[in-house]
Amino acid sequence: MNQKEGQIQKAPAGLGPEEMAEINQYTRRVYQPEEVYAFSLVLCDNQVDRDNERFAVESLETLRELFLGKTCIFDHERKSANQTARIYRTGLERCPGQTTQAGEELVRLTARAYLPRTSGSQEVIELIESGILKEVSVSCSVKRKVCSVCGKGQVAGNNVSHSHRKTKRTFQANVQKVSYKKDGKIVNDYVCARCLKSDKVERV
Repeated sequence: MNQKEGQIQKAPAGLGPEEMAEINQYTRRVYQPEEVYAFSLVLCDNQVDRDNERFAVESLETLRELFLGKTCIFDHERKSANQTARIYRTGLERCPGQTTQAGEELVRLTARAYLPRTSGSQEVIELIESGILKEVSVSCSVKRKVCSVCGKGQVAGNNVSHSHRKTKRTFQANVQKVSYKKDGKIVNDYVCARCLKSDKVERV
């Protein structure tokens, strides 16, 4: 499970027809601009974090698609009472002139979220507007890389020291994402080095 920190940004004034159409995709009735509160977020970026980990830009692009339509919750607890807002728009924002510790251009995953204006949500809106509620923490689990042809994936084994002392460890499969033909269709999936060398797939 990866956990990254972000922030809530100041909400721009007014909601246009385009944004309301995006919001109403997730509602059970048509809401008007005065009935909802929308705000902007920076979910995460490709900067190296305190655990010396980072998201690649390709991973940010995948997350951009995955977070669309997801619900914002408090304290990472999946309870109905903690559901606060819903993300209706995501994007990647490049920051010219800013670089990461790895020397790459800084890229941020941004989002727009909404919540209905009710008596119960007014306190949350005030906390956002006052700048008190501003931290965002993103959690996601990473899918194991498994060969789509032979099923080869992570295996367990041992590290053996010079004195033959064994410690348990795992070995990741040598797989890479490639485009190949499968049942007459072009798919983009993981394939291990052995399957690639033995021409078990027809790359395109």
